[in-house]
Formats: sequence, C-alpha cells, structure tokens
Amino acid sequence: MDATATSETPSKPLGGLRILIPPSRLERNPLVPMFVRMGAEVVTFPRLREAPVNPAPLDDAAQRLGEFDWIVIAGGGSADHLFARLALRGLDPKALRAKVGAIGFSALKALRSHGVEADYRPREHFATAVVQGMEPVQGLRVLLIRAQGATDALPAHLVRQGARVEALTGHAVAAETNAADLSQTFGRRLDLAAFANPATVRLLQDAFAQVGAPAEHCLAGVPLFAIGPTTAGAMVAAGLPPDYVAGGRLKPLLDEVVALAGGPVSPR
Repeated sequence: MDATATSETPSKPLGGLRILIPPSRLERNPLVPMFVRMGAEVVTFPRLREAPVNPAPLDDAAQRLGEFDWIVIAGGGSADHLFARLALRGLDPKALRAKVGAIGFSALKALRSHGVEADYRPREHFATAVVQGMEPVQGLRVLLIRAQGATDALPAHLVRQGARVEALTGHAVAAETNAADLSQTFGRRLDLAAFANPATVRLLQDAFAQVGAPAEHCLAGVPLFAIGPTTAGAMVAAGLPPDYVAGGRLKPLLDEVVALAGGPVSPR
C-alpha cells in the first residue's frame, strides 16, 4: 500500500492539496514533514526495499582509505555500509585521516552515530554546489560513496576540476509495487508531484514498469516539480518534463508550491 501522511487544515497554505512525493531511500524524505506541516496530504509511492550490493569494491577501498584526501558519502545507507565493512576488518572509523563530506542529513546523522563528524555538508546537493565547498580539488584524490544508480554529474564535475575520483556504490534500493498500490495512489486526484533527486525518477519508472502503467498516463495533468537541474534533466529524459524547477534547496521548492496553491492548481 502507499504511505500517506496528512495534516488537512483548510487555513494552512497547502490545506486540501494531495501531493505525491516519490521516495529514493528507506528513510523518510525531508519534504514529507515540510508539506504536512503546511496542511497537505502527502502520498509516497512506490514502496522501496533494500537491494544487495557487491561489497568487493568497497572492501578494497577500505584497505586504502589513507590514499584519499576526501571521502564524500551520500546517504545514510552508504555511511552504514562503509562502517560495516570497516568493522569487519577491525578498522576504526574515527581514525579516518581524509576530510569527510556528508551529502544529506541522513549521511550526516549516520556519520555521527559512528563517532565521525563531517568536515563539510553542502546545503545544495547538485554537482557544482557540492564541489564549490570542497575547492580547490585539483590533484586531490576523492572517494565518493553513493547510492546505486546515482548520476555521474558529481564525479564528472570533480574530474573537470582536476580531482581523481573513485566512485563506488554504498547502498541500493529497489521499487516494488502492485496494482492495488497503483490504484490507491493514482485512483484519486493528485494536485502535484515533487521530485527531490534523479533516483526518485528512476525508481518511479521502475515501479510503473512492474505493473505495465505508463508514467505519462498516470501523471497526466499533474503539475510536476523538480529540485535542481539534474533532477529536471532526469525527468525530461523520462518523458516527464517538469513544470517548475526549484534550486538545490528544499525551501525554494516549498515556496513555489505555496505560490501555486495561492491560485487554482491547474494542469500543464
């Protein structure tokens, strides 16, 4: 079944709106409580499950952590997987000599749970913004640990800036759904859909493929929001061009949704 969070209060800015937020990780998307506090009914689709990850590349890198100037971790699952592999080898995560970057609050939280404080947490998660906070990176070795299926925008931009990058999979999730989930989510009116990152687009496509439902049909007439240009690019490639593109932060997206809600929510 789809997961629904609601705080329907007509006097709130988003009261009465039903908003789809596709997930990209097992942890709750930070967009969900933001929209709920504003009065929206939030629907998350599809359901996700953990998927297996080949540990060999990360095991190899764990033996060579001293070679890296930066270890950049995207997502709490990636952090937990890294520390699990370190623990198997009796390696102390607190002994990391490289600078540590945390992309996303879940990565920051996971690092802290293992006694590691990040040196850097970018406020915006698209590639140019992440790299700006690390510069200068020319000549530096960067270990990037992220979700399976992540775009190459960040490692490519690091390479263009002169860094030597090793990008590894730290965690993976897979979509799973059925006809009942699909009906419960799309059988009622959706006022808009908000995509937080490219993985949300890929996983939603995977879910639609499982039940043979075309994405453009299910989302026909629904205003589509994207956070950041990379997410917008993934949506265009999937045949779901966004109507609105917010910057790399969550608040501009919320502001645009509230502005739209100030008038009638109209289809594209």
